[in-house]
Amino acid sequence: MLEALAFSHNREIIHRDIKPSNILVASDGTFKLADFGISKLRRYLQPSITLRDFGSHTFTPPEVDDGTYTYTRDVYSFGVLVLKCLTQAEIADSDGISQALQELEAQAQAWLEIVEIIERTVSLDPKKRQQNADVLLAEINAVQGRRAPSESRRQSRCYLTLTRKALNNLQNLLKKSQDEIERIVLEDLNSGCGIYPYKKGEEDQENHYSIFGSSYRYHVATDQYKLVVINAQDWSSSSLEKNRERAWSPPYEFRFDNPPIIWEAEEVIWELRQEVEGHEADLRQRRAEERIFRVGSDSLKARKDWEENREEPLEYRSVEPEGHGNQVIFELSELLEDDVVGQLRQVKGSDRRRILRGEVVEVNGDELYLSVSDGEIDELPKGGELLFDNDAALDQLRRQENAVDAIKYDQGVRADIRNLLVNPEYVHTPELPAAVKFLDAKLNPSQQEVVKAALGTADFLIVQGPPGTGKTTFITEVIRQTLQQNPDARILLSSQTHVALDNALERILALNPDLKMVRLGNRSRVSDTIHSLLLEEQMERWREEAIACSQEFLDNLSAEKGFSQDDIHDIKVATLWQELKAKLTKIEYLRTELESRK
Repeated sequence: MLEALAFSHNREIIHRDIKPSNILVASDGTFKLADFGISKLRRYLQPSITLRDFGSHTFTPPEVDDGTYTYTRDVYSFGVLVLKCLTQAEIADSDGISQALQELEAQAQAWLEIVEIIERTVSLDPKKRQQNADVLLAEINAVQGRRAPSESRRQSRCYLTLTRKALNNLQNLLKKSQDEIERIVLEDLNSGCGIYPYKKGEEDQENHYSIFGSSYRYHVATDQYKLVVINAQDWSSSSLEKNRERAWSPPYEFRFDNPPIIWEAEEVIWELRQEVEGHEADLRQRRAEERIFRVGSDSLKARKDWEENREEPLEYRSVEPEGHGNQVIFELSELLEDDVVGQLRQVKGSDRRRILRGEVVEVNGDELYLSVSDGEIDELPKGGELLFDNDAALDQLRRQENAVDAIKYDQGVRADIRNLLVNPEYVHTPELPAAVKFLDAKLNPSQQEVVKAALGTADFLIVQGPPGTGKTTFITEVIRQTLQQNPDARILLSSQTHVALDNALERILALNPDLKMVRLGNRSRVSDTIHSLLLEEQMERWREEAIACSQEFLDNLSAEKGFSQDDIHDIKVATLWQELKAKLTKIEYLRTELESRK
């Protein structure tokens, strides 16, 4: 980040708002200094009329910016940023900065020279700070250079030579001598560049490369120990930057000279070829990943757009409850052409909060009858819109989007799922168990083989087949075998259709009636034979089991402690009184609510 800030200061651009939220991280891990919205060119800065007091308090030095020490304000912000990153101190004022510096010094005894440099960046006296980010960067590099062994500190050199064509192009462009042109080229490359395979048409040219500097794009070729600059072109800075971002960044110092040690120069050229080829392979891998996730994301976006525009709102001009039931009659502003019976509709307030939702049960002329499932009838506005209720579908799509992102950024329970999806060849081959005692005697040999594969799979297994080939039988056997091997296993069974899921559960329930299962879903869409597995259906049974288990525990405890039956009776009576008190309190609350609504 300091290199980015130094680059900015070298071009007389003052950022003026360095803080964590203005630092972005690209998908490949590259850091970006962002939000130059209030930055200024130094020569155009007029502190008296340009947002002189603007800034993020924690990261802005306390002195007024009168233009004298403007660059040092960015230096101060960078120093606070470093302390934020490297310490746990709460930095809100100068006391917080002092505490952070003490903490940094305590944990970095081997880095005291660096600590001293950072201490000067956050000095309240702007004269004591480094003059600009370039000076600060030079100070840190000097310390790092002294700390590193001399052999590792020496940067590898890549030697260049200009062809007559490249030299002529640059002389025509710059109107300068060869020595001056070589100096400009070296400054351009050594300040940061990227190397990418050179393409002619759609084909890579072997041992030919494009180098993207800060000002020029170069066509080069490798010989045994040098890079030969074949051509140089003046490109826009935005195009050069875009290409540098996708190219390999060489760690070399470029020079126009004959190498003093030939074998070292040959190694640099060999390494360059290997690194560019490896970087290109990584890019292809990333592009393959992006295609996979882009298809998934685009599909979800299309479904989301379709849901959001699925049905037009129905305008109504009046509304009234129907008798004492849970139905509401809406008088529509115009007659309907389409059948909306069975649709879920809702009414939202001006703050987009849902007021009421329900199912359309009848339409008679301009009257629409809505069976209310939840909401407050009394809060309905007299006129408004009956919106299509797609909240559940949109929530489902949002969950799917979050799931795609979790896999894409390796945030799932298994961090390797993305790699396995993108590179199926890394999926482990199933280790078939030696012998399996099948629980379903009707399994045919093909189904038995697939069950074995599933039991020996560590990653993914895809089983395909048309309807009627026994996939439900296979699923049932795999679940039963898994639970037999590990009774504490937890299995999630999901499907895109309720029917397929219910068929599998019916079969499992018939074979293992004592198996603990929970069915999640809307009661109206779940098979009648599976209703007993719904969460709400099982709550009362679980409650009774918990009470029976607790009662057994209390009975055993009372016998162990020698409590009499009278003592146990008194405890039960006290418990009942507590329950009665809670119910009376709830009744009183509901009565008060009813009175307030009359």
